Amino acid sequence: MSLQSLGLRDFRCIESADLDLHGRCNLISGENASGKTSLLEAIFFLGRGRSFRTARNDTLVRKGASELLLTGRVARGDRSMPLGIRFGRAGMEAKGGGERIGSLAELASILPVQAIDPEVHRLVEEGPQERRRYLDWGVFHVEPNFVDHWRRYQKALRQRNAALKASLPSPRPRK
Repeated sequence: MSLQSLGLRDFRCIESADLDLHGRCNLISGENASGKTSLLEAIFFLGRGRSFRTARNDTLVRKGASELLLTGRVARGDRSMPLGIRFGRAGMEAKGGGERIGSLAELASILPVQAIDPEVHRLVEEGPQERRRYLDWGVFHVEPNFVDHWRRYQKALRQRNAALKASLPSPRPRK
């Protein structure tokens, strides 16, 4: 899978841009504060439905605009499909191949992206849970059925923990 084109409207500092991309390698260069990181963030947002820089999507909408729009064309084997995300006060809407996308996992399966940023040290510092999430993300793109198995496992784990919590005797007050 590769991103063949990218369209940005009102994303961060970019009012409007349309880019034709090479399927294998692209070089992004420019002066400081010219929008290079915003461009990478837009690609990440198109594939994940969230930013790698902030938890608040509303900060991604260009100042003075009411919404942002990202569009792209993703090559999948010998065919390509359109992909798009609109985000504004009304929330987020994503479409792939003309169909509404209902989950971030579905979006990520269309355009898999991974950012290695200055926070990569968290893989070592934050312990096994952070490393597991990183590995799960990689497996998600290699094994097509992984996300279904992962969801069922997470549900079973929550149910098991709730059952254990419900069956534990309440602590007795000390005298």
